[in-house]
Amino acid sequence: MRAGEIAALNVSDVYGTDGRVEKEIRLSSTHTKGSEARTALLNATAQEETSLYARTLSREVEQPPFVSKCGKQMCANSLGQVFGRFYKLAGLSNASSHSGRRSFLTGLAHRGANVRVLAALAGQKNISTTQRYIEVGEHQLHAEVEIA
Repeated sequence: MRAGEIAALNVSDVYGTDGRVEKEIRLSSTHTKGSEARTALLNATAQEETSLYARTLSREVEQPPFVSKCGKQMCANSLGQVFGRFYKLAGLSNASSHSGRRSFLTGLAHRGANVRVLAALAGQKNISTTQRYIEVGEHQLHAEVEIA
């Protein structure tokens, strides 16, 4: 998900009425880059981490799950800055809010995921856009040569 899509979420978008984390998050067309509604999928790890985060939230369903210091809904830029601080704390330099998307797609591509599947997961219509996200590293080149 893009920072703007995450920033636009409400608690009810992420958590069901039973309090469990949804496996699928429906993103409104008003909050997506392409202005088309789409669904973001959460794997088991993301569901578990999001469930842990839920313990810190009040359960007002129309409130954002991520708020600024003054208790207001975060904008995409502020959330991007939070991502940047997390990356810096993790020892990653030159990382941005988009780095997670790029890393996610690159990892799936390296494990053999079809580029059309990657595009669908990223919410991109054009696979050429998706292909620009996939990074090729020296380790992968060596691994592919060994397969041949």
